[in-house]
Amino acid sequence: MSAFAQPDYSFLSRRTTAFVLIIGLHAVIIYGFATGLGHKVKDLISLPIDARVWDAPKRVDLPPELPPPPKLTRTIIEVPSTETKIEVDKSGLQEVVTAQPTEFRGPGTAESPPHVVNRVSGGPGKSFPNTDDYYPAPEIRMEHQGLVTVRVCTDDKGRLTAAPTLAETSGYPGLDQGALKLAQAGSGRYRATTEDGRPVSSCYPFRVRFQYKN
Repeated sequence: MSAFAQPDYSFLSRRTTAFVLIIGLHAVIIYGFATGLGHKVKDLISLPIDARVWDAPKRVDLPPELPPPPKLTRTIIEVPSTETKIEVDKSGLQEVVTAQPTEFRGPGTAESPPHVVNRVSGGPGKSFPNTDDYYPAPEIRMEHQGLVTVRVCTDDKGRLTAAPTLAETSGYPGLDQGALKLAQAGSGRYRATTEDGRPVSSCYPFRVRFQYKN
């Protein structure tokens, strides 16, 4: 096998090449120190520091604030009235009366008389409550008696449409209150007012007599 090994015909081996490069690098460094290259590099690195003091930036003045808006006042313009008042002296004028036109009627036609409504006022009906049931006991003990006028409003059915009111007092508050209670209890038992025989709603007064009996 050694007989067939290929011989190395290269002039320099790898190890020899590396050794030569290392020697060359050292030679370059020694040459540089010998010729003062180190001082040049030192001077180049140690350049003077440029220290300057910069002035502060100038203050920029802001634009002045806008003035406040003006206060507007409403001006009221009074326009003179165009209405003209004309005063007329009526001392020398005569009053003119305009007659209404009348309906023409032929000869022999008589005017019909105006219709008169036959109105019958209402009042307590047949089934109205008994007055003695609403005679206050304190008034009986004190022997108070009198006449009370009460005003009521009823519909066409004889029912109250409003609370009864006192039209004329008897002089005794107890008797007056008894009469108002009696009028209230009679709702639906009143005789309605009639006009030409037809019942209608109306208001009317009636009297309540409280008389003490021995």
